[in-house]
Amino acid sequence: MTRFYFDSDDGERQFLDEDGIELPGLQDVADQALGLLHDLTPTTMPVGSRVMAASVRDITGALVYRAELRIVGERLG
Repeated sequence: MTRFYFDSDDGERQFLDEDGIELPGLQDVADQALGLLHDLTPTTMPVGSRVMAASVRDITGALVYRAELRIVGERLG
């Protein structure tokens, strides 16, 4: 198992993971990042756009995975 660190940006605030979690491999990293993006999603739909991101580092600090979720809300008519 390898320790990975999940940093996040919800479009307003950034969080640097100092603890990390141990996971068996990169597919588990991707699954965990998806869950983090889900947790960052606002409970109300914004007007405009918002980008949320999860960046994953390994024990050496090297970036091993990054995922982004963009939400766009427009009032029409």
